[in-house]
Amino acid sequence: MFSVKLFTADQLFKKRQYEQASKIYREIFSETQDKNIQMKLANSLRNFGWQAYYDSKYEDARKAFQEASRIYLKLTKPIEMFKIYRGIGLCESALGNNDEAIRIFTILIESLNKFKKEIKTFSVKGFNRELEKAKTMLYLSIAWAKKSSWKKALVYATIAEKYFQQFSPDERYYKALCLQGKGIAYTELGKYENAIEILKESRKIFEGLNYRYKIANIDENISTCLHRLKKYKEAIQLLDNSIETYKELGIDRASSYFARGRSYEELNQLEKAFSDFQTAINLVETRRGEIKLDIFRKTYFAEKLKVYDSAIMNCLKLGKIELAYDLVQRAKSRCFNELLEGKKDFLFKESQTFKKLEELRTEIDNEYTKINSIDKTEVNLKKLGELEFVYERTLNKLKEENIDNIETVTVTSMSVGQIKDLIDDQTAIVEYYISENNLVIFCITKNDFRHVVLKSKKEEIEQIVENLKLWVFNLDTTASENNNSIKKEAFNWYLEKISQTLFIPVENIVKNYKRIVFVPHLYLHHFPFCLLIDRNKKLLIENYETSIIATPKMLELSKRKPDASKKDITIIANPTEDLVFADTELQYITNITKNAIFFRGKDASKDKIIGKISNSSILHFACHAKIVPEKPIFSHLVLAGPSRIELNEILNMKINAELVVLSCCETGIGHIVPGDEMTCFPRAFIVAGASSVLVTLWEIDDKSTAEFMEEFYKNIFIDGNTKSAALRNAKLTMIKKGYMPYHWAGFQLIGKFL
Repeated sequence: MFSVKLFTADQLFKKRQYEQASKIYREIFSETQDKNIQMKLANSLRNFGWQAYYDSKYEDARKAFQEASRIYLKLTKPIEMFKIYRGIGLCESALGNNDEAIRIFTILIESLNKFKKEIKTFSVKGFNRELEKAKTMLYLSIAWAKKSSWKKALVYATIAEKYFQQFSPDERYYKALCLQGKGIAYTELGKYENAIEILKESRKIFEGLNYRYKIANIDENISTCLHRLKKYKEAIQLLDNSIETYKELGIDRASSYFARGRSYEELNQLEKAFSDFQTAINLVETRRGEIKLDIFRKTYFAEKLKVYDSAIMNCLKLGKIELAYDLVQRAKSRCFNELLEGKKDFLFKESQTFKKLEELRTEIDNEYTKINSIDKTEVNLKKLGELEFVYERTLNKLKEENIDNIETVTVTSMSVGQIKDLIDDQTAIVEYYISENNLVIFCITKNDFRHVVLKSKKEEIEQIVENLKLWVFNLDTTASENNNSIKKEAFNWYLEKISQTLFIPVENIVKNYKRIVFVPHLYLHHFPFCLLIDRNKKLLIENYETSIIATPKMLELSKRKPDASKKDITIIANPTEDLVFADTELQYITNITKNAIFFRGKDASKDKIIGKISNSSILHFACHAKIVPEKPIFSHLVLAGPSRIELNEILNMKINAELVVLSCCETGIGHIVPGDEMTCFPRAFIVAGASSVLVTLWEIDDKSTAEFMEEFYKNIFIDGNTKSAALRNAKLTMIKKGYMPYHWAGFQLIGKFL
């Protein structure tokens, strides 16, 4: 039986059916533990990985490469390991994860120097250390180029070219690739004539090699130069040739259709541009739908956003407004929507990786215990950072090992009609879309759908958010009356200025409505919309209730989950016992509510509260929050013990609360990546099942926050107001008390507003 299986696997290997061969080799090895079979398995996986890579199945390729690398490591095969890790780096780059690709290629280049002696002890025919370094530098150049770091890309491409000339002067293929890389870098650095000359030299080499795909690829690169030189017709002619060649080769490239669409648009041939943009988007959507892991869906999609940007603006020019809005939804928070729609119980298989993850969790817990203790002499932040880095990688590895059990969910956009059906006649939806050079604002009401396009660069919107925070912090209630009056006038002037961009253009559309639900984009997720003013110089909260949703999909999910008839509240207060007014806050809330359960001080530890927070209708945290922007899954709420609840844990909880209140600093802040994806507390709690979350946009004052929360809960429990109405009334009360915006404007309601 063993010999028959082995013969079958060997025959499949010879026929280049590597995936099937790998399955049989794996079965034989599990039965025999024979190292020769193990080597055959590694080689088969390696070949299948390259096969999948060249078929553009990068996720499958990466998985095969990683399994092969583990075997080569056990068998002590450094040369094979080197090449296979380079394959992993190429897959990471192809999936848009260029930071990881750069890390891998950089380590490989360094490793060639480190194990130079080790390589010499192995008789490996055809392995040229300097040539392998040149290849890796070339791939490193490509990864930097994909991150738009053109100077670095140019440097590495130039170094790689010199290595090839020195150590393999007859290697024309890699020389052509280096020239192509340099040409692309020169293009992006604005040296178009130089770029065209270099790219033509590269093309000539590929012609000699009869490599039709790369010839078409180079023509695509040259067309970019021609487009920027405003030679649109010439660019289109080249792209026609490229697209025709790709079709003959059975290849679809979104980039070629996108490039041609841009040139058509410059010639005002909008319908032709529309057709090309739609083709490009369909190709992107197909490829994205094949990717299972959310990390790669994010990174892959981030590289394709320019396609959506151009298509959206093209649709608006053609009057295809609903299609433009459909594309806006597809360009924003896709992974978050898919988490909302597709979350289910998922148990990882018991494995070495799973055990390692648990061990890392224990080590990280120990380090945080030291950080949160009184004696911090043993705190090692470098060690903590390294542990978190390894934890994140191990978690991703665990997901990859269980990839066959992950159900891929692709969520469709909501039509304007569907959104209208989900809102009442007192609510207006105001959604923003920030493109490179325009701000688009869509307004949806029960009976209307309109849009406004404003000329505004992306950086200008980012600056508005940053500047407003500075203005808010600059208002000093302890300053002299005269000085404070000047500051108020200046602050009001700035509010008027930014409102001209963010609200005044749509004021006439929403002015007769009771509440505005904002759907931000990018930096606007950190913007306090309640501070916008109308033409009468009144703050929005004087006339409207305001709330936030990350995507229109949240409206649909809110309808599915009715609020509890009985409002009970669980309060976690002052776990670290250093927030004096958190105790006051607790007292205020328990005086107002009838069904409060609370955990205070040392009783507010993770082990005591974790089983109590799933079924409360309201969860209230009055504690410290630690935001970790560079590793957001490790952001956490600090509890007693010392212990904590990490954002990563919240994502996997079941929370049935209709409202979670995070009375902590900066809980609405998160690291935003292209595609409008943001790993943050409000989204984590909403994915876990909460209907809405009240968060803060900056560091808050302990004393005034206690007063604010008293007013907020009075409105809910005594006056019976909705959440958005309670938030509005609490803010108005704080204004009447003389508090400056710093003390109340940073509170933001995200999710269900009723």
